[in-house]
Amino acid sequence: MSSNFINCPLCQMPCTDFQFDHRLDVNHCNSCNTLWLDHGELELIVGTKKTDCYVNTNSSGLRNNSAAACPRCSDVQLSESRVNNFQALTCQKCKGNLISAPIISALRSSIAHKRHQFVTFPKHQHAGSSLNEDSLFFADSQSVRTFSIPVALLIGALSELSEIRILIWFFTNLFHELGHAFVKWVSGCVAIPLPFFTYWQNERSTSLILFFHILWTAGIWLALRLVSQILLAVFFVLLVMQSVFSFLIPLEKINEIALLYGIGGEIIFGALLVSSFTWTLPRQLRWDFWRYPALLAGGILFASNAVNWLKIKHGIRSIPWGAVIGEESDGDLARLRDSYNWTEASLTSHYLLLIKIGIIWIAMHYLVRLFSTQPQSGH
Repeated sequence: MSSNFINCPLCQMPCTDFQFDHRLDVNHCNSCNTLWLDHGELELIVGTKKTDCYVNTNSSGLRNNSAAACPRCSDVQLSESRVNNFQALTCQKCKGNLISAPIISALRSSIAHKRHQFVTFPKHQHAGSSLNEDSLFFADSQSVRTFSIPVALLIGALSELSEIRILIWFFTNLFHELGHAFVKWVSGCVAIPLPFFTYWQNERSTSLILFFHILWTAGIWLALRLVSQILLAVFFVLLVMQSVFSFLIPLEKINEIALLYGIGGEIIFGALLVSSFTWTLPRQLRWDFWRYPALLAGGILFASNAVNWLKIKHGIRSIPWGAVIGEESDGDLARLRDSYNWTEASLTSHYLLLIKIGIIWIAMHYLVRLFSTQPQSGH
């Protein structure tokens, strides 16, 4: 970790510490807008593996800069070097690097170009000002902001209308069973999601209730440490749901909700995965990469269910009463009909209402991201 007590090798002004990603202290010179990175910090600050970002020095082309001595090795002069074709000064002894903030910004952009997401430093840094977390921006290209979510939803809709619908069904079934299990988990009941069915118990477990309360509380603590409002909101909602479902809702009602939210889980998880594409999460989660598979999964889940239930509403397809394994009476919807007096019309209306809410939820996130201010990249 870097120290607060070094002077800038170029201008000899005291450097200030900026805690990058809330765990890495990077020395920043407010006077000349440069960063001193100790060995290994370069890879962390640009967010890539060591093999992808390296210092390439050529002894025949090096020339010492008498005005720039290594702040860690006072008897060693910094040498000119190239970091992925960008200019830097490097200590050949401790392998530390002196790089200007604009070059770090350009380096980040070049490495993350294919991911369509990058972090930039401010264009100008005035003397006496300090670098802080607000000066780091996540920026999407305009094409990503405009087309990613509509394309994912279109893929989901076409998959339901095409011959690959049966393959998509096997995929959506995973989230179907997870929907059953999730309701049981937040109710304090043991549940194990398996292919084509979910095993669950109909009594609450005090130890399981305690476990999930501790888990969601730990998530809140982690979100506070990472200063992530989105994660904080997610874990807070989970904690509230755990308390309400575990202590306020009768078990018989829990069983009905668990049956109802197999399909409901597909719709809700789909809408959440699609909207999560617009979220800015801590860089440790590498959401700049994982948000694309999540978007595709969410688009398939949500749009395929929307098409399916619209077909059911208009009589093009029959409601799926039966179960994959066992008799028709073993199916989720058949059990809701026989034990809880749900009708075909009420089930269709309920799931279409969830789909409408999901559309509004996705549209809100999409429009906010689409028309949000695009930050300028540093040069």
